[in-house]
Amino acid sequence: MLKRDFSDIVYRALANYFDVQTINSNIKAQTKKLVYYASAQSTSVLAGQSEVITITPPAGKVYKIRLMWVKPNPPGGATTGTNELRIYQKNMVWQMGIMLRSSYNVAIEIKHTKIISADIIKDPEDTQGLRNAIDGYLITNSYPLEIKYTNNTDADNSEIRNYYFVFEEFDELS
Repeated sequence: MLKRDFSDIVYRALANYFDVQTINSNIKAQTKKLVYYASAQSTSVLAGQSEVITITPPAGKVYKIRLMWVKPNPPGGATTGTNELRIYQKNMVWQMGIMLRSSYNVAIEIKHTKIISADIIKDPEDTQGLRNAIDGYLITNSYPLEIKYTNNTDADNSEIRNYYFVFEEFDELS
């Protein structure tokens, strides 16, 4: 399942971001630089604790999110509490981020630019708001992307937390 979902993301990225031209029955492709980030975390996040993933481009480069699949699964055995996911740029205003919260037994999931599941808080609340938030990120070495998962349940979480991104890379202008 994991491989199929991520393959779908990569396929869509390639289909959408390769500019293909046909000249004299020969196909030429101009490629844009795509960078892939894939992480499936299963280390334990203790009840009441957080895990932070930081994605930092090399100095002089800028990343734009083109596709993503983020799904931290809820902890098995929890009976109360919430799970929270924040995606934001470090060193920037906190409110510029994405924040989703779910019950102790409901996964949080963002796929492509759609919120698949989050049953308590969705900020932004709709697909267009999420697209606007994603488009607003200019991820640099000074302002890396951070994904913060918080386990506010009564059980430790060692379930898989998936973080997959396709970035388009640009040169940073001085």
